Amino acid sequence: MTDRVDLLEERVAALSAAVAALEGRLGALEGRPAAARPAEAGAEAAAARPEADEATALPTVAGSAPAVLAGRAFLGVGGAFLFRTLTEAGTLPHAAGVALGLTYAAAWILAADRSGRAGRRADAVLHSFLGLAVSLPLLWESTARLQALSPGAAAGLLAAVGVAVFSVAWRHDLASAAWAATLGAVGTAWALLLATARIELFTVLLIGFGAATLWATYGRRWHGLRWPAALGADLAVLALVTLGARPGGPPAAWTGLSPGRAVAVALLLFVVYAGSFAARTLARRRDVNVFEVFQTAAVLLVGYGGAVRLAQAAGSGERALGVAALVLAALAYGASFGFVSREAPGARNFAFFSSLAIVLALTGGGLLASGPTLAVGWTLFGLAAALLGVRFGRRSLLVHGAGYLAAASVPSGLVGAGLAAFSGPGAPLPSPPGAAAGGVALVAAACWAVSVGSRRSGLKDGAAWAPRTLLLAIAAAGAGAALVALSVRALPPGSLAPVRATVFAAAAVGLAALRARTGAAEAGGLAWCVLVAAAARVVLQDLPDGRPLPLFAGFVACGLGLLVVGRLRSKPTAVAGPSEPSGEG
Repeated sequence: MTDRVDLLEERVAALSAAVAALEGRLGALEGRPAAARPAEAGAEAAAARPEADEATALPTVAGSAPAVLAGRAFLGVGGAFLFRTLTEAGTLPHAAGVALGLTYAAAWILAADRSGRAGRRADAVLHSFLGLAVSLPLLWESTARLQALSPGAAAGLLAAVGVAVFSVAWRHDLASAAWAATLGAVGTAWALLLATARIELFTVLLIGFGAATLWATYGRRWHGLRWPAALGADLAVLALVTLGARPGGPPAAWTGLSPGRAVAVALLLFVVYAGSFAARTLARRRDVNVFEVFQTAAVLLVGYGGAVRLAQAAGSGERALGVAALVLAALAYGASFGFVSREAPGARNFAFFSSLAIVLALTGGGLLASGPTLAVGWTLFGLAAALLGVRFGRRSLLVHGAGYLAAASVPSGLVGAGLAAFSGPGAPLPSPPGAAAGGVALVAAACWAVSVGSRRSGLKDGAAWAPRTLLLAIAAAGAGAALVALSVRALPPGSLAPVRATVFAAAAVGLAALRARTGAAEAGGLAWCVLVAAAARVVLQDLPDGRPLPLFAGFVACGLGLLVVGRLRSKPTAVAGPSEPSGEG
């Protein structure tokens, strides 16, 4: 044992002598006289430069900067290979070799900070690169190949290295070093994720990198850095969801994946990014930017949507996710109403957060309820959104009201009843008839009220025309479906075609009368659409059958409908005057 210790001491002494010789040659390259003795060289330097920078041991790079920087780079990488050689040869234990290698990398990072404080930006960037070049491959190899580090320890050390180099870059405004730290940390995290199969651990680390980079770039305005960090986190969560929701369970190499932890990690991606965007826009009163819009869509799909997919694959947790979605929707609506009374610059933020809220609310409602209960809930949401849109003059809330009511038309049975009444072989209401009729009537009445009320409130410009048209169409379809179904029940068999033709004509006349009464241009357009649909049905379905009664009813209904709608169309409307915009951008 004593012989080995003596041999190690001799090698360390030889190494020290070699390093001293290299330092002497480096000093000669940087301008010091080769023949000067150390004491004489120090005295001459002190006399010639009394105000020399004492904060660094490395001299200022002057004329031969490229060669000197390249020399330092080669020396730095060579030192890293020296530690690797000693470790692989068994001269140093694996743990000691890893510790010495990381200490060596930390020395370069400290040199980078010292150079930055001295104003030598090129030196600072080079030293940052060297710190990353030594530490990142060392972390991967010592974890994946040598097993000298556990995955948890590797994740912690990787976070420390990335934060240290990025902090130096941020403090001294070194964009290239920040890019190297971000890309190196994200790439190494992905390499460790694949090598260790600890996908939850390194996905959390990637989400942390993304959030830290996001907030750091708000200060330095390095906008491009947000994209690779966010992409690394998004792809990690996507891989997590794909493996966790795989039929039959994850592959053998990923059996440690926990469905519960996977759901939590997927939700973490959504909460971290959406919460950061909300805090930034509310606290700093800034408009959302392109990255925030795209990343919100990504985390909504991959994060929250992935959590729902995992819960469905596991067969549990859907109700909890539904409650979470409604809570998040309420928070998003709260964030949006932070801009509801502001001027035009707040309109973009209002539309952004309210759009996020409606997606979460619809998703959460679908996870918690179904059938008539869900129809009633969405109808109430639709009425509330439309009333708030009328109150605050926001077209986007009117669009939300139309969206909720259109969604409510599906579980209420309105869509099914309409398809059965106007295109199917019969016109039965879904079972039970009473509940279905009540759901259809509720949604149709709500659509009618919102459409008419929004017109009377002053929301008359083109952007409000589309939701009003949709609501009127839903209301007309629901009322027509109920009339067809009830008439067929009361009349003898074989009367379906005449009843359909009569209802088509009556709906067109009613819509035209509404247009003449209120000036609702969308009602007049829908009247012509209904007549076109009625004529197409007569020509394409009734005429080839050749049955007299359907043909008589169809042609007479279409003729009378065209005459009455044309006459009503020619009359002046009761509400005249140009439309005025509501002021929302």
